[in-house]
Formats: sequence, structure tokens, C-alpha cells
Amino acid sequence: MQKRLYRSENERMIAGVCGGLADYFNIDPTLVRLVFAVAFIVGFGSPGLLYLLLWIVMPNQGMLENGSQDRIREGVQEMADKTREIVNDVRGQTKSNQQ
Repeated sequence: MQKRLYRSENERMIAGVCGGLADYFNIDPTLVRLVFAVAFIVGFGSPGLLYLLLWIVMPNQGMLENGSQDRIREGVQEMADKTREIVNDVRGQTKSNQQ
């Protein structure tokens, strides 16, 4: 089975980032939270920025289960089709305004 990095739905305090990291590295989530907290207090690097970045980048655990990826692909395709439709409408309006 392939190991996946995701935000945890079970071990969640804020966004599930620490719980997901703990699950991925097979360690206690409390330890990961303590590392983030100490790094934030000491000012080591930018732990707050790192946490926000991971929150944005890491998928939620529920998105990886139950065929959600297929629904996401369908949604992205629908958005792309709608965007093409809008761009074509704007092009048509622009051409008619120029004439």
C-alpha cells in the first residue's frame, strides 16, 4: 500500500496538518504539535508560514477516499469547460464591438 501525506480528520486540532504528518511518519501527533509550538515560540524559521503552506498544499483525508479524486477531476473539467465558454463569449463580444 502506498503511503500518502494528507491532513488528518481524526487527529485534528486546527486543520489536521500535525495529525497528518504524525500519521505519515508513524509518530505521536502530540510530538509533532510540540515541535511546531516550540519552533513558533523560539522563532526558528517560519513555522506559522510552514503550517499555512502545508494546510493549503496537503489534501484532506476525506478527499483521498471513496472515489473523491474522480469527482474532483469532473469538477475541474466542468470549470475548464465553463471557462472556455466564457472566454469564447468575451472574444465574440470584443470582435463585434471592434466592427
